[in-house]
Amino acid sequence: MHLPVLRRPRAVTAALLATILGSAAASAQEVTEKDLGKPTNVVKDGFERAILGTELADGRLLFVDAGGERGTATAYTRIDFATGKVERVLSSGPAEHQFRALASPLRWPGDSLASADAGKARLMILGPDGSYARSIKLGEPPAAPADAAPRGLRLPTARYAAGGTTLFGVGFAPRPTGVNPVLAPPRQLFPVVRFSIASLSYDTVVQLLPAQAARPPQRSQETATMMVTIPTTPFQAVDTWVAYRDGTVAVVRAATYRVDFIAPDGARTQGQPIPFPKVAVNDEDRKAHVSTVKRTTEENMGRASARSPIRTFIYTEPATWPATHPAFRGDAPAVLGSDERIWLSVRCENDSKATCFDVIDRTGQRAARYRLPARSRLLAAGKEAVYIVNESKGDDLTIERFALR
Repeated sequence: MHLPVLRRPRAVTAALLATILGSAAASAQEVTEKDLGKPTNVVKDGFERAILGTELADGRLLFVDAGGERGTATAYTRIDFATGKVERVLSSGPAEHQFRALASPLRWPGDSLASADAGKARLMILGPDGSYARSIKLGEPPAAPADAAPRGLRLPTARYAAGGTTLFGVGFAPRPTGVNPVLAPPRQLFPVVRFSIASLSYDTVVQLLPAQAARPPQRSQETATMMVTIPTTPFQAVDTWVAYRDGTVAVVRAATYRVDFIAPDGARTQGQPIPFPKVAVNDEDRKAHVSTVKRTTEENMGRASARSPIRTFIYTEPATWPATHPAFRGDAPAVLGSDERIWLSVRCENDSKATCFDVIDRTGQRAARYRLPARSRLLAAGKEAVYIVNESKGDDLTIERFALR
C-alpha cells in the first residue's frame, strides 16, 4: 500500500492566494470621487424637458426637447453657452427639413450627426452645427403613425452609428406567451443588433438580459384605484452596452464589472475587472427610491388625467431588497461621451443624495469617478466638460455646464 505523498505548498499557491485576497480587497477599496464644483454656465429658459444630448464639435450642446404630450419629442434644441443663446434647430412637420419621429443624435463621419426618423423611413444627416443637411432613404414610410414600420425599419432604437454605413440599436425580444398578468413578467433576452444602411438588414451582435420588471400595475375602474408594485431596478445588476464609431461594441458586465469588447469581425476581448466599493442598500436608499417611483407614477398619470379616472394609488414594496448596490445602476443607460469614454451612473460611496459617475476609457478601465449635484441627471459628456439637467428645484429645470478637472 502506498500512501500519498504530501508536498509542501509551492510559491505559486501563495501567489494565487495573494491574488484572490488582493482582488477581494480591491473590490472593497475606496474610489476617489471628484467633485465637479460649480457650473461654468447655467441656462434655464428655452426648453421644457431635455434628453438625449450630444456635444457639438464647436462646444455647443444639441439635445432633444421631449416636452410634448406623453414625453414626445418636439424639437432638436441647441445651446451656445458662451452667449446663453437657446434656439430650435429641427422641428416636427411634413417638410423635408422637418422630422416625424425624432430620435437620439448619432455621431456621423467627420463632425456631422445623424438621426433616425422612423416616421418618414429615413436617416437624417445633420451638419456639424446640428442643422438639417440631407436624408438617406431607409425603405417606405408607414401609412400612418399607428401602422407598423416596414421590415427594413425594424430597428426601434438606433443608438449609435459607425462609418456612415452601420447603425446599432436594440432589436426585438420574442413575445412571451402564457404570461400571468398578476405576476412579474419573465425576463426575456433582447438582441443588440447591427443594422446595414445599404441592405436594410441586421444581425445580432450580442444578447442581454434586462432588469426584472415588477408586477404590472393593477387598475380598478370602479374604485378609481391603481395598485403599483415598487420595482428594484436601480439595485439590480444588469449589463449595459455602447458602440464606438469604429464599429466595436463594448458590453459592460455588471456581475464582474468588466468591459467585453466585440470587434466588427466578431473577435471578442475581455477587459480586466474594475474595483469598486461594496455599498449597502440602506433605509435612506429605499425610501428615496420609493418616493421617486410614487412621484413619477403620479406625475405620469396626472398628464393623462383627462383620459384616466384613477385618483388613488396603493403602493406595495418588494418583500426583499438587494443587500448591496451593484457596480452601476440598473436603470440608467450608459452615456457615451464625444471622446468615446463611457459614463456609468453609480452609487456615491458616502453621499446617498448625490449622483456619481464612473468614466470608463477605451481600455475598459476607470479613468475617474465624478460626483454630480443632488437630483441631477447627465445629459451629455465631452472631453473637457459635462452637461447636466438639474432637477433640484422642481419644475424650474436648468441645464448646467461643468468643466472637468
